[in-house]
Amino acid sequence: MAMTVRAENVTIAICTWNRCELLRQTLARMTELVLPPHLDWEILVVDNNCTDNTSSVLASFADRLPLRVVHELQPGTSHARNRALLEARGDYILWTDDDVLVEETWLAAFVAGACQFPEAAAFGGMIVPWFTAAPDPDLCDAFPWLRIGFCGLERTMPAGVLPDGEYIWGANMAFRRRAVEGMTFDTSIGSSHDLPAGGEELVFIQQLRRRGGIVIWLPTMRVKHYVMPSRTTLEYLKSFSRAKGREQVGRERILTQPSGDVEVPMIMGLPRWLWRQWLTTTLRYWLSKIGWQTRARWPLRSGPPPNAFSSRRARSLTWLRECLFLRGMITEYRSPRRRAARSIAQPADGT
Repeated sequence: MAMTVRAENVTIAICTWNRCELLRQTLARMTELVLPPHLDWEILVVDNNCTDNTSSVLASFADRLPLRVVHELQPGTSHARNRALLEARGDYILWTDDDVLVEETWLAAFVAGACQFPEAAAFGGMIVPWFTAAPDPDLCDAFPWLRIGFCGLERTMPAGVLPDGEYIWGANMAFRRRAVEGMTFDTSIGSSHDLPAGGEELVFIQQLRRRGGIVIWLPTMRVKHYVMPSRTTLEYLKSFSRAKGREQVGRERILTQPSGDVEVPMIMGLPRWLWRQWLTTTLRYWLSKIGWQTRARWPLRSGPPPNAFSSRRARSLTWLRECLFLRGMITEYRSPRRRAARSIAQPADGT
């Protein structure tokens, strides 16, 4: 007779910084969770140097939820996530964000999935955008990150192994703690107080897969992710596009160490292809502003190419998105940490 495996010991981890009213909504929804039988659980909140009313909000839930609060002084999501890895007591760490509304069955769906796939290392589920007002359709067309609420996931596949190349996101993911022992989120990437893009969980998942870890998709594990109105503006999306370019180079730096990219032909410290693509894309952006419809000669690095059926404004903004993404890559290539990684990869004698 097969032994039944139970996922009864779960830590829900939430990292937060100065979003006390959103956090209040997140915790209020968790008071409505349907709890599986015999569940031993905790909610671990990592306070990442909050200066608002986060402490009082947490105190107001102390008698309604199994809350435990720890503080992480180093700013940034990766530092906060690493503190959660150290502090979590559960056999599983189930992550969400301080701007998320979980479904009532979210925790029960995860526990059922962990029992169904006991050897899995990671789990992820649906993330649906939560807009308080419909965003500008041209911006949604030109900036796919906005269209999905920056971290949306809505796959049609049933529960099962997530193929390589497909990922889960921090607003709705879980890890078996023994499977990630010794691992940390890279603190050189991830969102921080002055950099909106993330990517630390993507690198973490890639490294976990390299260790043989299996990632499971659980479509019944659902959350809604709040999109602040300030993130639906063109100015924010321009800043975010640059940050995503920096994130791309940061991930490459981590995942290609120690070989680096020293074999790529360089001009003034940048790959030759990056100069070429940035100059060409900039020209196409300005041509699009006067009405020319230009086609991409290679796949765009920031997302889909301009859509011929989109408005003129949306097509122009798509080229702008690519320009800013490449500009972010240029910034990160020239950053001190990138230069340091290249110097490590390059032998001292230059051979």
